[in-house]
Amino acid sequence: MKFTATLACAILAAALVACSSTPAAPPAPATYADRWQFPATMAKFQRGGVDTTGSGDARQVTATYTLNDATSPIALTVNVSRVGGAADQATAEQQFAQDKTAILKAHNVELVPQPSTAGSITSGGRDHPGLVAKFTFVEPFNGRTADVDTHAYYFRDGDWAVRYRVMFPSSARPQAEAAVAAFLSQLAWPAAP
Repeated sequence: MKFTATLACAILAAALVACSSTPAAPPAPATYADRWQFPATMAKFQRGGVDTTGSGDARQVTATYTLNDATSPIALTVNVSRVGGAADQATAEQQFAQDKTAILKAHNVELVPQPSTAGSITSGGRDHPGLVAKFTFVEPFNGRTADVDTHAYYFRDGDWAVRYRVMFPSSARPQAEAAVAAFLSQLAWPAAP
């Protein structure tokens, strides 16, 4: 009996050791509307939460990513929402103006941002034209008060509006902008339906 108990304990201990040394499988990408996928890791960024709201034509998803690097910590948010095919460039510019106003209100400051500029990203072999605005604030970020850059991007993909919001310390601008550019180019936009 004592031998059987000892053998059982040894087998259990070996199984626990084997299980503890087996690497955990990476989390699956979060999929939205059978088209958009938000991988757990993208260009050195780690995905945080994915929040889906609304339904039908009012549905929207927001995925957060962070790059926890001591020299260039970056917070990045991707928001995909349904806007309908009838929306034109004037509508896109109006929606982008609302995004910029929301950023200014969130920071509780009066600021004249740099003028919006046309921008584009390439993903999956397709160019996506859009709008870009950049701001600089003095505020707490990552536990310290410093100059913080905030970039807002607005793109259209058929019936979808794709927004990116990025924050990082101004002192890390060159490294942060390179990391953000890698993220924007690597996050795959789904093929048009």
